[in-house]
Amino acid sequence: MRFRTIFAACLFFLVIPETVALEPGTEGSAQFPAEILGVWDAYPLPCIDDGPSDSDTRIHFETDVLHGYENNDALQSIEGIAEEPMTWRVVTISDIAPIEIQGEADIYVLRRNTLTITNGERADTYIRCR
Repeated sequence: MRFRTIFAACLFFLVIPETVALEPGTEGSAQFPAEILGVWDAYPLPCIDDGPSDSDTRIHFETDVLHGYENNDALQSIEGIAEEPMTWRVVTISDIAPIEIQGEADIYVLRRNTLTITNGERADTYIRCR
């Protein structure tokens, strides 16, 4: 219930967003914020970043790519929509997703060491790996 309140507040928060949308790999291309770079795993599982993992819920953010268990999603665009909690509208292009859902936006909400990613139909919550 609390997530829905945060999500609704983010949608109505009136901020002129900064949008970056360029081809991945080009100079000045869209980049994930430093605050979310690194390794995350499904909440509430404990997560220690000690190398390769068998977890199929673990994700790893690099500068312009989100690596999942079997997928790599190239960052297409990102725009900040709130500062507290930090919230972004993110569009990625997956190397395995069907074409009809390519380019759909997700909302990322970061609160301390917890990251929630939603597309409006489902939400996944992750904790930062240590």
